[in-house]
Amino acid sequence: MAGTLSILCLLTFCISGSFAQSSVMFNAPKPFVEMPKDPPSQTPPSSDAPPTTFLPPVAVINPWTGAMELGVNGAQGNSDNFNLRYGVGVRRKTEDNVFTFDSIYNFASQNDITTQNRWFTIAREEWYFKGTPWGVFVDGTFEYDEFRAYDYRVATHGGVTYKFIDSVQTMLKGRAGAGTSREFGGPNDEWIPELIFGMDVEHKFNDCTKVFATGDYIPKVTNFGDYRLQIQAGFETMLSKEYNLALKFGIQELYDSTPEGRRPSDLNYFAALIWKF
Repeated sequence: MAGTLSILCLLTFCISGSFAQSSVMFNAPKPFVEMPKDPPSQTPPSSDAPPTTFLPPVAVINPWTGAMELGVNGAQGNSDNFNLRYGVGVRRKTEDNVFTFDSIYNFASQNDITTQNRWFTIAREEWYFKGTPWGVFVDGTFEYDEFRAYDYRVATHGGVTYKFIDSVQTMLKGRAGAGTSREFGGPNDEWIPELIFGMDVEHKFNDCTKVFATGDYIPKVTNFGDYRLQIQAGFETMLSKEYNLALKFGIQELYDSTPEGRRPSDLNYFAALIWKF
């Protein structure tokens, strides 16, 4: 009996040892190199997020333009004469504002005797109401003429303006208002109330050629027969776009119905070379 128990114990020990070895043999072997972990998954961008875009730069248009003009002619021989015309103009135009400034100097002589010496300057500012052709304006003028009965004249006006036509090719506008003027150093050296009615027109045939005209009728408030006229009209064409050179032909009339013993009309016709900037 004891021998039988001894044999059973021996068999039980051998079987348990065999199972222990088999469990070690069938375990997964540990790798010699640690494998890298998978990178974290990236969340795709939300469909609601606005896309990133790159817009081209927007060209900024300079509202300022300007021009200088020069005209010279003369003769020497049996009669000597010399004529000079010099002018400068500046313009600023935006959607609801227009500013213009023009200054012209004329000089002429014959046989060394001065026959003309005149300087005329006008500036005008216009403000337009958005969405309508209506606006308001204010202007000022300065005039010097050696052969007038006064030393110099200044005037200023204000009123309303209206655009009848305002397209790429054609512009037509009118104005009406009131103001005052004074002739310094003359027989009527006092401020005179006056009205103003004016019109501007310009038509472009193409990018190089245009015609233009501007005029103002300025009567005295108490006497419409006592008035002044300021008129200019002309034709302008480009000679060189590369050098911004143009040629202008035109006339300018400054009329005064009360010249105080002088001629009422001063009419100038001219041809001038223009440099635009």
